[in-house]
Order: sequence, then structure tokens, then C-alpha cells
Amino acid sequence: MYNRLFEKKRLILSLPLLLAAAIFTPASFVPYAHASPGTGLVCITASTSATSCSAGAPTLGPFNAGDTFSVGVFIQGSDAMGGFDIYVAGNPAYLNPTGAALGTLIASPTSTIICINGVSVVGACTVNSANGQGVVEVSTLDSNGSNECGGISPCSGMAFTITYQVVGATPSTSLSYPTHPACSTSSVSSPPNTCVLVSTAFGDTLSENIQGANVTITLPPAVVCILPNPASTSCPVGTPDINPITAGQSFTVGVFVQGSAPLGGFNIYVTVDRQ
Repeated sequence: MYNRLFEKKRLILSLPLLLAAAIFTPASFVPYAHASPGTGLVCITASTSATSCSAGAPTLGPFNAGDTFSVGVFIQGSDAMGGFDIYVAGNPAYLNPTGAALGTLIASPTSTIICINGVSVVGACTVNSANGQGVVEVSTLDSNGSNECGGISPCSGMAFTITYQVVGATPSTSLSYPTHPACSTSSVSSPPNTCVLVSTAFGDTLSENIQGANVTITLPPAVVCILPNPASTSCPVGTPDINPITAGQSFTVGVFVQGSAPLGGFNIYVTVDRQ
């Protein structure tokens, strides 16, 4: 069940506070209900030291294959929270998450989960969820059983950071928040089952919007080559030899385009030494 461990530990942390309140609260006490500042925003930031979300989804890069870069996952303008469980997904054909670390949003974290590519790094990955290749899950709670920002809303801060290695080239790919049926308890109303949960210390789900990021990766120069075998599916290494050929013999070669950006046509000339 999505976040079952998260909910259980929240209850354990909150119970002593509830019991203490029951003992020391006068019978005439009227509970205080604070007004919500509105729906917060969970966003991807281009910097791990960002102090706010950008006005729109940032574009990161351009990067080259083999490069590494880091992003932040920032929560802005939310009701004061006691913990979170957030998943971030990228296309593993282009981006491989290699590390993740908590930010400063949760002052005294406990019961932390960091799961990368379906492998537990800290704690245990949430099973039967959106975890898998290209996905990072980070979950934590405040060990004091209290809400951040002194319990005063709105509350903002860096939830965690992720480091990626570029493993493939594409003009554009994205970092987003996956959906999964197990994420039915979500802070995001649309799309349903979005794996983003921000909660109070007492287990109340807070309302959040989400904002991802775009990543651009520089394509290496394309190669146009002559293939001795027209059925080949890649360019040879170096200049191929087409022999032995005797006078008067005909033969066929292929002209192959490798590693190009998506194209809509071509104009290629092939010359031969006629002597």
C-alpha cells in the first residue's frame, strides 16, 4: 500500500502530542483552525541552492553525453508540513539518477527513504509503487512530530536534491512526477494518482501543484558513410575497402546516415574516381 510505512510512523510520532494536548487542555478550550495560504507548488529547480521555484518549468542544459548535473526538488508556499513522499521520473535512456540527498526543508528528519532506480539507498524502497529505472523516491518525516516553519504557513524549502548522469542524446527530455495506482493518496488533484505526497505531522494531506523541468542534450555530429554491404545497419569504423573488384564488374553500396537529429529529407552526392 502506498506510503503505509509513512502513515504508520506519522501516527506514532503524533500520538504523544495528542495525548499531551488532551491532558493539559482545559475543557472549555476551542481548537484553533488556521486559514490555509492556498495550494503550494512542488517544483524542479536548476540549482540545488534555489530559494524559490521559477516562473515556469526550467530548461536545463544543453548537456553532453557523459555529463553530470544536479537539480533540486523544492516545495514553495505550502501549508506547514511534517513530511513528504515524492517521486521524480526521467527517461533512463537519456538520464541515469546516480544520487539523492535530503535538503533543509525537514529540520530533524527520521524514517528517511531514498530509493534510486528501484534500489534502496537509505531505508527500504516503497514496494508495489512507481519505483523502477529512472525513478527516484525520497520520503522523510520530522522526528519531533511537528510541522516545519514553526507550524506557520506558508512554508517553503528544499525538500531534496538529485544528481543525474547523461547517458544518451536527445533534443529534449523531461523530469516529471510519475503516476501509479498505489499513489491514490496524493497532494495533487490532477492527474490522479500522482506520486507526490506532502502531509502535516498529524497525517493530513496538503494540496500541491507540480512543475517539472525540461532537459536538453547536445546530439553528437551525425555521420554519413558508404557501406560496402547495403544491408548493414551502422557505419564501419574507419574507411572501408570494397574489393576485389574487376574491370567491368558492377557492385552496389549503401549510403547510411547515422546518429542524426530527426530529419525530413536529405540531398547527398556521391563521387567516384573514373580513371
